[in-house]
Amino acid sequence: MPTTCVNCSKAVGDQQSNIQCDACKGSIHLTCTDLRAEDRVTRHKVREIKIICNPCSSNIEIFANLKSMLDKYNEDLQQKINKIDGKVDEMAGRIVGLEDKLSVAGQYSTAQVPIK
Repeated sequence: MPTTCVNCSKAVGDQQSNIQCDACKGSIHLTCTDLRAEDRVTRHKVREIKIICNPCSSNIEIFANLKSMLDKYNEDLQQKINKIDGKVDEMAGRIVGLEDKLSVAGQYSTAQVPIK
């Protein structure tokens, strides 16, 4: 079964006229990229040069946008959690204060009740 270019969907011929996407491992015509045949040789010598096909590039952009949105949502959520934590701490402080007042009030009420 002939391989098709992930950029243009046309059949890919010999190995010399195509290159592989580093993300999906699909074949890409050299003519469907901005690469020259010499760049292909350079890429094999220097593996830091990554080739990403158009579909993977679009997916990377979509995921980057999604990550940005999730980071913003997470930041907003963390601010709300911090606000709630502050309210909980405030309420806990009020409860302790009320408990102290009830304790003091209880001491006064038992001291005033005559024991028979």
